[in-house]
Amino acid sequence: QYSGRPLTCSLEMRYRATITVGEEITATAVLLKRKHRIVWALCRMTVGDRLCAEATAAFKIDHEQIGDD
Repeated sequence: QYSGRPLTCSLEMRYRATITVGEEITATAVLLKRKHRIVWALCRMTVGDRLCAEATAAFKIDHEQIGDD
């Protein structure tokens, strides 16, 4: 588990559907790739089965927190 402070290198958001105030949003994230100090992740936000937003991002993290490749 990573407990450091990552630096966001890039972030791309795609909005797919509107969300109404009061709807419950579920966010899931998955690590796509890790190379040295850079990790890439995908996040999806849904309301029920409806995809409302998704994002891909790259983060720079500390080796000491996760160990070397």
